[in-house]
Amino acid sequence: KVDESQWTSLDCPVIQQCNFSFDAKAPGMCMLPKKVATAIYKKLVGAKTMWCHNVCVYKGVTGFATVLAEQHGLKFTSADAIWDFLVAEKPPEAGCCRKCVGRFAGSLTNNILTCRGGLAEHDHDNTCSEITCLFIKSGLQCPIHQMVPWALKEPKFQSKRRPTSFPSNFSGF
Repeated sequence: KVDESQWTSLDCPVIQQCNFSFDAKAPGMCMLPKKVATAIYKKLVGAKTMWCHNVCVYKGVTGFATVLAEQHGLKFTSADAIWDFLVAEKPPEAGCCRKCVGRFAGSLTNNILTCRGGLAEHDHDNTCSEITCLFIKSGLQCPIHQMVPWALKEPKFQSKRRPTSFPSNFSGF
């Protein structure tokens, strides 16, 4: 079953943060199995980068887009259809036309994760895979690799540079 777009994301702005927040341990969350999530996101101190485009709200349930799509038998053949799926119910502006390439930041005092803080050159983990990223799972290019590869710290991205036209403290492209 292919999820058909009601509007095209082609002309939607790409943004670096959208302020979407969720409680990662709230009842009913549709997250990755704990063992899988721990292997991907845990490191000696703190946690690895979790990207905003990996989490969405579908039929009132917040969770990993890959898990929600699989549970509902949804398959995607275009990036635009995925973007539409990701933002259809996602606060703070559900259904608004945007492509967020932001990352979640948390607090040591609670389980709330918020897409904020912007991106820094070579400072974020490449945690997108078929397990975490609906684009890769659908055989498409990950938007982080495509739009902001300079934000990733792994060696294969070290030659990528933040464009000079990209202000250092900017919440949108």
